[in-house]
Amino acid sequence: MQLIAKHVLLIVILTFPFSAQSALAGKQDVSALRSAYLFYFSHFIEWPTPYVFENQTFNLCVLSNSEKDLYQLSTLEGKQTGSNQLHIVDISKANAAGVDAASKKILCHMFYLAEGMSYPSDARGVVDYTLIITEGDDVRKRGDIHLYSKESKLKFEINKPLLDDKKFNVSSKLMRLSQKEGK
Repeated sequence: MQLIAKHVLLIVILTFPFSAQSALAGKQDVSALRSAYLFYFSHFIEWPTPYVFENQTFNLCVLSNSEKDLYQLSTLEGKQTGSNQLHIVDISKANAAGVDAASKKILCHMFYLAEGMSYPSDARGVVDYTLIITEGDDVRKRGDIHLYSKESKLKFEINKPLLDDKKFNVSSKLMRLSQKEGK
């Protein structure tokens, strides 16, 4: 009987790390998918003509407290988005260091506001031609593109009229992938 109990305990101990690891991997997959969405939005959306890409740099400004999200996004640093090079700007670190976007002349081409985060009180790097991407349940915080979970999958909804007003051009491929939340 003790031998059986030891075998059961051994099996539980050996399988626990794998089940915990697979649970973390599932969560990490969401972070990786979120990063992929943000990266591909820069490829399938055309910015308005007067928009400036200084030094051919595309700034993706991020406000998130998720280390996994920030890590996944950091893997995109330096990647090409059209003729521009992607630069990840962690707004939370800049704010903690006492740096605001205006003093550093950081212009956010895309601004990602993670779930549970609030718009910064001083969001000077966000301008008319900044693509705002939000996530979460708060309908008051919806951006041009809104990420949401449905059946444990990450989906996105594009506010086409808002993007049209801001003179963004969204590819038809991306529009076909967009889903209205709740449908």
